[in-house]
Amino acid sequence: MGVSIFFAIFAFIMKMEITILGSGASTPTSKRNLSAQVLHIRGVDMLIDCGEGTQMQFRKYKQKLQDLKYIFISHLHGDHFWGLPGLLSSMHMLGRQTPITIFSPKGLKNAISTWFSLSDTWLNFPVHYQELDSKQSEKILDEDSFEVHTIPLLHSVYCNGYIFKEKPKLKPIKKGITALYNIPHYAIESIKKGADFTDKDGNILKNETLTLPAAKSYQYSYASDTAQFDELQALLKDTDVLYHEATFMHSLLERAISTKHSTALQVAELAQKLQVERLLLGHISCRYSKKEELLLAEAQSLFASAELVEDGKSYRIY
Repeated sequence: MGVSIFFAIFAFIMKMEITILGSGASTPTSKRNLSAQVLHIRGVDMLIDCGEGTQMQFRKYKQKLQDLKYIFISHLHGDHFWGLPGLLSSMHMLGRQTPITIFSPKGLKNAISTWFSLSDTWLNFPVHYQELDSKQSEKILDEDSFEVHTIPLLHSVYCNGYIFKEKPKLKPIKKGITALYNIPHYAIESIKKGADFTDKDGNILKNETLTLPAAKSYQYSYASDTAQFDELQALLKDTDVLYHEATFMHSLLERAISTKHSTALQVAELAQKLQVERLLLGHISCRYSKKEELLLAEAQSLFASAELVEDGKSYRIY
């Protein structure tokens, strides 16, 4: 394998990126399917929400369905999980045998089991359900390079957003430093993690002498259906890239409050307070299908770099 090909593959594996499969609210349109996105973090593929038709979006946008390791469902409204029975069945039909873990509000396992029982459907692979009911933020997944926390949201049913937080990255060893101080191979990993090194004579070499600063670790936050509430800013602290529903324009604030959703202006204000690097707006009501530029302009009036996501488009976090 050539050096350039190796580094290209390495860069692809190490990336953090989302691909939008659906970004509409409640009713699909020709432009926006219902909520679903694939998140890729350092070689791990995950699906966040699974509205109707998500399995077709995998094919349309050339995403690898069988690579999914985890699925995260925010809440049990149909536009966020009704695509699951078909998705799981397609995995089975395509020969999947590796397990998959689904994080969701309590009740999803019973719903899927009922669907499959009524249709005499069975799967070749294990599905592990991790059902959630806590109203406090909690860590629900601990992978080698990242962890996932819930964001308790304010919606008409129990609902969580999710925070995907990279763990601190390894610090590069300075060029020539191992030979200079005769550092053994077995000590390299601990030094990269931040440890000092004690040589055979008992001299302590400080880590900053041996290493360069680690690359930045990123946090991606997915805020599904929610009204704004006082604690939300604290829950989303340290977010670099924020995906947040923007179902309505501010002229429909009363409608947003009654249905426990957010307006584009409210979300822009939140992003401004959080000082996020990037704001991605989704869950767009079909009433704006021919005037989405007005909703975007409203958000950009407070947060100039706000973006409306597009189905099929990938957004690189780094």
